[in-house]
Amino acid sequence: MSESHLISTALLAFATNNILQYVLLSLVLFYSITLLFRPLLPSAKMSQLESLTAETLDIFQSANEERLLSKRDFNMEMQLRLSRVNLNKSVLRSTILQFELGYRAREYLHIVGALSGEIDRYKREVKAIQVAIQVSVFVWRNSINWIELSDRSGERTPKAAQCGH
Repeated sequence: MSESHLISTALLAFATNNILQYVLLSLVLFYSITLLFRPLLPSAKMSQLESLTAETLDIFQSANEERLLSKRDFNMEMQLRLSRVNLNKSVLRSTILQFELGYRAREYLHIVGALSGEIDRYKREVKAIQVAIQVSVFVWRNSINWIELSDRSGERTPKAAQCGH
């Protein structure tokens, strides 16, 4: 009896260790997956959108302060586009705040949903606005440099005289 009791105790200990190992492995795997998907959560994407919008607004304001954006139509269009993004950003932020009031794990269900798609769409829109502003500033600075270079050389070409914003 003592041998069978030792064998059954050893098997029980082995089975308990295996179960604990599987449970521990499952917990580590679950935690790793949640950490891996955290940047894809709508709240994380929203933070990226907000920082990108703030950066774009800073670029726009500094370009206006330096008088590098002299076309009134372009300024109005950029302001309108940024205002639309800010309005939609507020709506998206309120939707995301609902997750924080309820069960937080529900947000993981929206990683591939419409909410994440909307945030990604507005991130692309803000990036497009930023590119448009930077291109306009680049063109303006190059035209100013071209005019200054032409003035220094003593000959002003018709293209240099017409390069303006």
